[in-house]
Amino acid sequence: MRELHASERFEAAPSQPFSTSTFENFDFFAAIWRRRALVALSVVGALVLGVVAMVAIEPKYTVNSKVMVETRDARVPELQAAMGRETVDEAVVRSEAFIFLSLDVIERAVRGLGPAFFDPAKLAEFEADAASPRTAGATAALSDRQAARLAEDVRDRLIVSAEEKSYVIDLRYTDEDAARASGILNAVVETYIENSATTKAKSNVAAREHLEERLTSVRAQLDAAESRLADAMLRVGQLGGIERTTTAEDLTQLGKQLNQLKEEAAGYRADLDAVNSFAAGGEAVFEFVSFDAPQLDALMESRAEVLRQLGLARAELRPAHPRRATLEKEAAAVEKNVERELLQLRANLSSRLAQNDRAQGRLADERRRILETSSDDVSAAVDLRQLEGEAETLRNLYADILQRLSAIREYADPDAWVIARARTPERPSWPDPKVIFALGGLGGILFGCFLAVLREMADTRVASVDEVSSIMGARSVGMLPPYLGPARDETALLNEINADPGKPSFEVLRSIAMRAVSQKKRPDQGVVLSMFSALPSEGKTTTISTLAAIAARDGARVLLVDADFRAPSVGDLLGLYTGASAAWPDRADKWRDAVRVSDVTGLHVLAPSQAVHDPLQLPRQEALVRALREARSSYDLITVDLPPILPIVDPLLLLDEIDQIYFLAADRRVRRRELEEAAVKLSESNAQVDGVLLTLVPAQKVARAAYYMSNNYRYAKNSYSKRKTA
Repeated sequence: MRELHASERFEAAPSQPFSTSTFENFDFFAAIWRRRALVALSVVGALVLGVVAMVAIEPKYTVNSKVMVETRDARVPELQAAMGRETVDEAVVRSEAFIFLSLDVIERAVRGLGPAFFDPAKLAEFEADAASPRTAGATAALSDRQAARLAEDVRDRLIVSAEEKSYVIDLRYTDEDAARASGILNAVVETYIENSATTKAKSNVAAREHLEERLTSVRAQLDAAESRLADAMLRVGQLGGIERTTTAEDLTQLGKQLNQLKEEAAGYRADLDAVNSFAAGGEAVFEFVSFDAPQLDALMESRAEVLRQLGLARAELRPAHPRRATLEKEAAAVEKNVERELLQLRANLSSRLAQNDRAQGRLADERRRILETSSDDVSAAVDLRQLEGEAETLRNLYADILQRLSAIREYADPDAWVIARARTPERPSWPDPKVIFALGGLGGILFGCFLAVLREMADTRVASVDEVSSIMGARSVGMLPPYLGPARDETALLNEINADPGKPSFEVLRSIAMRAVSQKKRPDQGVVLSMFSALPSEGKTTTISTLAAIAARDGARVLLVDADFRAPSVGDLLGLYTGASAAWPDRADKWRDAVRVSDVTGLHVLAPSQAVHDPLQLPRQEALVRALREARSSYDLITVDLPPILPIVDPLLLLDEIDQIYFLAADRRVRRRELEEAAVKLSESNAQVDGVLLTLVPAQKVARAAYYMSNNYRYAKNSYSKRKTA
């Protein structure tokens, strides 16, 4: 056996009930399926609770009613509408919906129903004097306290909603009694309609009174305006007639003409200042206010171009150059033309400014003359026109008020009507069996899944090969199904292997055998391989027997040794002893006589069929050790089936004779604590685990892992082929 270096020693991982690997390898649906009984029990319990709730909960009945509200101005002659203000339909519908929740309306409806309509127990509860409650037989009317408390109770149960973009108001009421629910809701609706009619009549009366007062006031103002207008007309006639006087429009026209002349004069002065500024040596920026000067604009553009060319010539040409002399002459000529044009513009502007001043003088003299000679006529005309305007405004207002007043009538019908009355329901609205059972079933499923996940997370049993690898400190080799095959004899096992030699579980065992044979220290010395487990019934015997059969089928010389003296099972598994029994040889040199050779696979088997009561007896132990040592020279691979290491110490006594150790853990059968104890035992014995396998894994889980592994293999193969081609 190879030596164990200090760097290869391992220690058991601490126990973690909720380790990281538990979350990483957690399969939700697999956990739910494993705990399906718990989920089913939760669903049944929830449904039972639903049935109990349906029996225990007092039934409630919900009734509905719909009311249509009319919002046209012709049907809503309120005070605001009568005064000419627009009403908003949606606002009216919302305001009418709030009226249904008014305690005044609800209390009047409750009083109209009377005490006989309500539950006597509730009336007694609402009564101030609990010692002598008022019942239906004691009084024919509700007390003020009872009516107020009942109104509050009805409002709490009443739901009013206005449908969007509609004039329909939807009302819902819930009560423990079906007849009482429909009666209360219908009473509230009827009270609302009666209240609407009453409010309409009051509004009409108030609107009529307000308009009549306003009409009287406007009539008095109109009479006064007519009287002032007659006096003004008489005054105008006494002054000699308005046709001989200058009207206010004439004075206004004179004022407008005078202002226009002043604006023109300001423009002339601004243009004249610009011309004088340029003549004095300023910049030539001409934007005339009063008129356009296209000729001057052309001269200024020509001047700028000549000056630009002259500047370039001065910078590039000598003074005596002909081109420069020509440009100097052109510049002088342009300057003279500009100066001549400016002089002409200055004269033109001065002439226009003088004409403007004379025109302003004439208009001012005319306005002064008119004001001095016709002030009385003008004042009378202005007053007359103002009085005529006031009188016309008052006449229009008086006619408008008369029209509004004639539109107001006393309506007998309200602005709302019932389009769907509340009917007595036959079935309660709550509890609803469909809702109860649906919620119960859903709640039971969710609660059951929660319990299943919680139970799964609290489960410390190993569920992944990586978890076993982490605890044992060794590499993970693979997963094996519960039974490698239905075989119970060597022929059937070989048939199983031949039927599907590429089966993932067979490939895992074949890789272990090939690795063991390839690591022989000497060509003439075989390798001793064994598989350990923490507990019994973890598939150890089946796994190592199948591994030996696969290696023998592939051409290796293999010896399978059953060293589990307390409960030997290799012979029964391979069907070697049918009607006969074999015991372990008493002498150490007789072990070869006990070896059975298979005619089917060529596998050599050293397997007793009889249990030994004292397996640690020295002669028998020495015979086993001698058999393992001597078998190295005759076999390529010696596989040893040993008992579990936790309850029995036998495997630890043979560690010096074993070259490779593989540790097996059954899926969801062995706990992490037990694996940690096994790891501690192996660590204390200076044993190194070459690999770990997870056995008794469900076939679906193995197939899923094999699928991923095969996909990864194909991907790696394709990548390698591409690199090789490149």
